[in-house]
Formats: sequence, structure tokens, C-alpha cells
Amino acid sequence: MREKRLYRPIIALFMGLGYHSVEKEVPIFRTLKTGKRVDLLFINDVKKAAVEVKTRDWERALFQAYLNSYFFDESYVALPRDVVEKLDFSIFEHYHVGIVSIDKKRAEIVLRPGEPPWLI
Repeated sequence: MREKRLYRPIIALFMGLGYHSVEKEVPIFRTLKTGKRVDLLFINDVKKAAVEVKTRDWERALFQAYLNSYFFDESYVALPRDVVEKLDFSIFEHYHVGIVSIDKKRAEIVLRPGEPPWLI
């Protein structure tokens, strides 16, 4: 399964939460060629939420989402439900990263990101 096939239910979820804009494959630094991109970026009048989408590699997704948390108000990892069911949520809580669980047609937030320590 390709990551982009998981985008539709994630977009529906965040648009239902009041985000009015979505951008795909957004470079972190538009003027620098770092190669770092955010899979999905959701924007509303108050905040921006970044979502890293993976089909299996939750550790890589967590690392990317943690980096995103320095640039955006909220940062999430989105994974298929069968992968989410095997996760230790305390690792994500430690890094203040949320989790989105995806099945074939629906996505849901199963862990909200915590407030990063540098904002407390």
C-alpha cells in the first residue's frame, strides 16, 4: 500500500475538525533545498497541523513528526490501524506527537499531541 492512498481519509478527518486548507508534500524550508517535506499540512485561522503518513515504519514517522513539531502547532503520525494497535503510545507522548489511525475509509485521532516542552 502506498502512503498517498491513505491521504483521503486523513484529509476528511482534518477538514471535519475545522481546517480549511490542506497542502501536500510541503517543504519545511521553501527557500532552502533540504529535502525535508511534510506529507500533509492542514491550516485553519489559528494553527497549522503537520501529518507524516507511513504504511509501516512508525519509527521514521515519529522522527519526522518530532522535527515537524518545531515548525508547526501540532504534529501527528498517521498509520494503518493494524500498525497503531501494536504501538506503545508512551513513546509518542514523550515526544509530544499525536497519532492518527487509518482504516480503509476512515481516520481518527487516537492520541492528541502534547504541548512541546519549549512552549510550556
